[in-house]
Amino acid sequence: YPHTSWTGALSDYDYSRVEYAIESTGLRNLSDRYVEELSDGERQRAMIGRVVAQDTPLIILDEPTAFLDIKSRYEITDLLRRLAEENGRTVIFSTHDLQAVFGICGRMLLLTEKEVAEGAPEDLALNGTLNLLFDDPVLKFNPEDATVSFLRQMTGTVQVTGAQGIVRLWTCRTVQRTGFNPVSTEAPLRIEIRDGVSGRKWICSNKEYSQEVTLENLYDTGRWLVEQKKHHDPASQRLNFL
Repeated sequence: YPHTSWTGALSDYDYSRVEYAIESTGLRNLSDRYVEELSDGERQRAMIGRVVAQDTPLIILDEPTAFLDIKSRYEITDLLRRLAEENGRTVIFSTHDLQAVFGICGRMLLLTEKEVAEGAPEDLALNGTLNLLFDDPVLKFNPEDATVSFLRQMTGTVQVTGAQGIVRLWTCRTVQRTGFNPVSTEAPLRIEIRDGVSGRKWICSNKEYSQEVTLENLYDTGRWLVEQKKHHDPASQRLNFL
């Protein structure tokens, strides 16, 4: 507690800052436990709570979301955003979490073996600087939605028809994950998304084999696509779809 006197006595304000730190970092259910009893993720959150309690105008953190589960990771990054926006703090942190940077940071420094770049995350995406992070034959950065995807050789195309919006989006992702390119035009393989009184169905057909099946979820749709892939690429018969 950097603001206490040499006696170490806590004022009412000090206690209020401790309470704020506990609540804002989600530590209420852990407040009666010793630090050595906490998991790595819980201890990380406690250390961030300690920084918040110190009420400093400048906060410097080294990978504050490391070891945290997905929910806690986003809670902590949102806390850092609120500390900066609502309380006027300056927050500097290192991270490998690209989504966290795009979600909350106003300015970033990008360190690579080739250069050091700085600017708004959106500017670094537009000018291609973020591609330096993925100078790799297997990965690529998608500036359209700030995601990272695997580069892979596609087996063929699948026509996707029917529903639009989020249902089509996740259907197309299933198609891509199994090694096909989703298209709106005619293709040997076809998936029709159909909503009815009995629920949503995926009608999958293969024109070459005059085959049509009705499936109830994208897991089974993905399995069907893997089976079709075996006919296009014999090497894919060694795939294990889990």
